[in-house]
Amino acid sequence: MPMKGVPLDYKQDPELRAAYEEGGRAIGRMILHCPDREEYFWKLMGPLKLWPRWYLLGFKGLYSEENPRERERVIKRRYDRKKRRNR
Repeated sequence: MPMKGVPLDYKQDPELRAAYEEGGRAIGRMILHCPDREEYFWKLMGPLKLWPRWYLLGFKGLYSEENPRERERVIKRRYDRKKRRNR
């Protein structure tokens, strides 16, 4: 399922891949664990004009692809937490 605002071929973008290797891996991991942190990172880095905003979601996608077991664990934890809240 494509992420909103992210080009379909984002995984082949060499600039995104270079930015991911440089420091995007940690950002991708944080956004995977706490999706609301994407806004926080954009407020920090947006004024610097380092990357377009969709790079943040691209980092999340690349990190998810690189660590599928962690992604599944995060999704399961989020689902369980939501389920417990609704009891």
